[in-house]
Amino acid sequence: MKKQIFLLLLIPLLCLTCKPNDQPSDDSEVGSIYVTVKRSNNLVSDATIITNPETDFFQTDFSGSTIIKDVNPETYQIVASHPIFGSGTETAIVKPGEITSIEITLNSGVFESPIVSFTSPPNESELDIDTPIEFSINVNDNNDSPQNISLEWSSSIDGLLSTQSADSDGMSSLFVDDLSQGDHIIRIKATDSDGFIGGDILNINVSDFPNSVFLNALQGLLSGIQLDWTTSDEPSFSNYKIYRSLNNSSNFNLVEIINEVNTTTFIDSDVSIGENYFYQIGVNFSNADERLSNVQQKIFQGVSIYLGTQVQKMIVDPNRPFIYAVDRFNNSLLFIDTDQGMLTKTIAVDSNPSDLDISLDGEKLYIANFGSTQIDVVDLNTQEIDFSFMVDPDVDFWGGNPYRITLLTDNRLAYTSEDQWNSIKIVDATTGVHIVVSDNIYQANLFTDLAGSVLYVGESGNTGSKVTKYDVSANTFNEVEQSTSGSAWDRNCFITKNGEFIFFKKQKLLASNLQSSLGSFSSEIFAANKDGSIALGEEQYYNGSNFSILGFLPIASKIMAADPNDDIFYIYNYATSSIVVFTP
Repeated sequence: MKKQIFLLLLIPLLCLTCKPNDQPSDDSEVGSIYVTVKRSNNLVSDATIITNPETDFFQTDFSGSTIIKDVNPETYQIVASHPIFGSGTETAIVKPGEITSIEITLNSGVFESPIVSFTSPPNESELDIDTPIEFSINVNDNNDSPQNISLEWSSSIDGLLSTQSADSDGMSSLFVDDLSQGDHIIRIKATDSDGFIGGDILNINVSDFPNSVFLNALQGLLSGIQLDWTTSDEPSFSNYKIYRSLNNSSNFNLVEIINEVNTTTFIDSDVSIGENYFYQIGVNFSNADERLSNVQQKIFQGVSIYLGTQVQKMIVDPNRPFIYAVDRFNNSLLFIDTDQGMLTKTIAVDSNPSDLDISLDGEKLYIANFGSTQIDVVDLNTQEIDFSFMVDPDVDFWGGNPYRITLLTDNRLAYTSEDQWNSIKIVDATTGVHIVVSDNIYQANLFTDLAGSVLYVGESGNTGSKVTKYDVSANTFNEVEQSTSGSAWDRNCFITKNGEFIFFKKQKLLASNLQSSLGSFSSEIFAANKDGSIALGEEQYYNGSNFSILGFLPIASKIMAADPNDDIFYIYNYATSSIVVFTP
């Protein structure tokens, strides 16, 4: 090592006696140096070659060699370095018209010169002249700290680019936005305080690429993810290619090819709830070149409707594009337009609204206010309260304000309260006048058949819960039948919109024969489509015919409602105060 240091220190003295390295007049006045680099008798490619006096930077090829042409006759110190295999040095005496061959052996761990290497962009990159280019390097030295190493960034076409230094970690990035068009050799030269020189080279091509398009933010639809991008303005346009990647921003796969230049919208319907998708648009040209757009990503969750408030219960209007939801904390009723996908109106109702039901003729919405004895009635055409009436909960021993309601034939309404043991009371749906009261039932949920003449009462909150069917057509509670008993903890018992099936606990029952259980799911069911073929639990959704799990919901929730006409479900998201529109 001392010998190497001595030789390098001797070079400046030798150069003082040499003539300046002037440009020669013809080939007979110059020579060449053929350099081979080895380590343990193995050829080393990608070794950086630097000379003193300085000529140019070179790298060995796959054969472990390179040739330095057209150098002035004199004595040169040749330093070869590799970031892994070490460095070495030899002397070359150049004579006019001759090729001087030398062989340099690398010594592991011996780095007299600074070690510097490009980390980006990749070698042989093709880059756009209109896009700023980031060059990044890493540099270190045995003696000097990285920030004290002198750096020179240069281009074989544009000359010196910068003298920007590295940080204390040896990292440096240079942004260049004015490189000339053509094939560049980008050089980084590192000089330490002892005068030792290290370097690296990078080959890039800078071209005037055709313009790419810009991919706008992705939109979630019921049917999938919608992509929109700007129109290509290139005369040589051939087609657009839609690329998609799952859960990362690389490894893109071709999804669709669009040949019409003015078609700049695409809906990807082959998507799954909860998956994170990345997209990129390729513009292809007649010469087979392709320019890629920016990348956009979206987690597919169907459509979310932001409410900005808490919801306790909701119902879907079978005749209008609206969801109605009650907010017991703000004593309000929400009107959610499903066509527009937004909350369009909020009105005040009485204290602590807890349940709602639509009249059999579809014109009125009834709201149970658990904080009082009042029931509000909303005109669904004007979306305003039409009238209200009071009920008398103290007509029997159990008492309690209205907590659950359902509408019956002959302008009647049934309600029960929230406490454990409660009776069912039937009143006039216009005046609230009491008609009849049932025996006590444990934490009841209420619903009717399609005609409104049969009342179903689903118990919850204990291990002996069951569904009871009453004929109330004669203003009496005439028990028709009961289901078998079992554990049920949530008031989520309901009948399908075709009137054929009842979902109770984890079971699916025949509405016409409550003793007939068609099967059980692995969790309690909170919503189902019209014919009961799709059922939603708190976290998963099921095949309602064979009870198998079909997949996971985009969010976990117990507050949900099914569209009575389509296989569309509206699931309330507690965390974001929004409704997720889910289509299995």
